[in-house]
Amino acid sequence: MDCYTYRSPIELSLDELNGDIRELEVQVESAKVHLTGIQEKYCNAPPRAFGNGKQCGNCHLRLDHTSRQCRIEKCLTSQQCGDVSKHPEEKSILESASEHLKKLEKQLREKTLDLEMKQKAANSVKNSFTQRVRGYLINSNKDKYLLRTSDGKFVPRSGIVNTDIAKLEKYFNGKIPTDIAQAASTFQTIISTFDTTAGLRNRHQNPARHLLEQHAVRFPPTAALGRPPERQIDNRSKNIDVV
Repeated sequence: MDCYTYRSPIELSLDELNGDIRELEVQVESAKVHLTGIQEKYCNAPPRAFGNGKQCGNCHLRLDHTSRQCRIEKCLTSQQCGDVSKHPEEKSILESASEHLKKLEKQLREKTLDLEMKQKAANSVKNSFTQRVRGYLINSNKDKYLLRTSDGKFVPRSGIVNTDIAKLEKYFNGKIPTDIAQAASTFQTIISTFDTTAGLRNRHQNPARHLLEQHAVRFPPTAALGRPPERQIDNRSKNIDVV
């Protein structure tokens, strides 16, 4: 297997959001063109729509006469009168196109805002010890840290990876190595030493200590591994008068 490129969940989410935004931008532009076409078709009054009097209910012209008095053929489309409100079917088509555009624009705003927030979150953690070291750690022992899925892809064993990153962070005191690539060659040795030391520490500890401590039994401070315990001085000896 070649060098594994780690992508954090937030990075994958950013990729998905960018794809959604690009798709929505195309849909918004298409919806705008569609709405403009409908508006030009149904809302632009032709030369015939003259007059400024009362609008007729038959011909829809403002010639200050009623539908009973009208001698003009009935208006069948807003392409004749320019008043889409008088033609329910065409009005419905226009409103539907307008609502569709508004819905897409709202989705685009929400996705864009979500992208900005997640981008800020990604920027705030990208230089953390965990994020900088993770990819190098995984590649230092891919058999240990990667799991092959049924579709042939590899995904990190997050629990093991995070546990070992915590060990490295403790070893390096939270400071990112200047040359991470070079330091990565020592990661497994550091982790192995850390595990060995922890194993010895646990082996020297009273196995019943935790249970006894729950029953108010107190143990003296534990000396550091490999270091003899410091001599305990009874404070009462300090109060003995020398004759």
